[in-house]
Amino acid sequence: MTEELILKYNNHRQKAAGYDVDNINGLYDKYATTFTGFNMLYNEVPASLAKLNVKLRAKDDDNHKATDLVAQYLGEENIYNLFLESGNEKDIQSIIWVIEEGYFNIVLDKEGNSKAERDKALLAGLKSESPEEKIMAILKTIYAVRNNMFHGNKDIQEYQRFLLEPVLNLLQTLSAHLFNKLVE
Repeated sequence: MTEELILKYNNHRQKAAGYDVDNINGLYDKYATTFTGFNMLYNEVPASLAKLNVKLRAKDDDNHKATDLVAQYLGEENIYNLFLESGNEKDIQSIIWVIEEGYFNIVLDKEGNSKAERDKALLAGLKSESPEEKIMAILKTIYAVRNNMFHGNKDIQEYQRFLLEPVLNLLQTLSAHLFNKLVE
């Protein structure tokens, strides 16, 4: 990673830390800013994998960089252990609860309609005993929430905290780990 990118990422991290998450708008802003920093990082992953002579296992579009390539670069089992060590199991359980109770549709089409079968697949992955399946479901959930926020026509409501807080916690843990690995 270049010094310029490190500086930009750290600026995003500092900006995100300054938001008042007691206010739902601040929580939205913190997620958006944290994801933007994550975006900077995962765009570095293909080049880092290429330097290691690793054959990429996914296409080079944004979704695949944020999910498949991050998983490939960090390793699903490593990410899973990181989440356990960082106390993020409660966040995973919160997301499972939100989906099981039907409070949120996670995967939406371009018109904002639920893709219920994809949500069921995410739920199965989140509940899986397989670290690979669980981590891919978490990465896909993080990315789907990003899509809903950036492309959706949603009102910002306090109850959305039930989804945003645990997803943000996972995103922060993941971003910090990815940053540290990229600057090694």
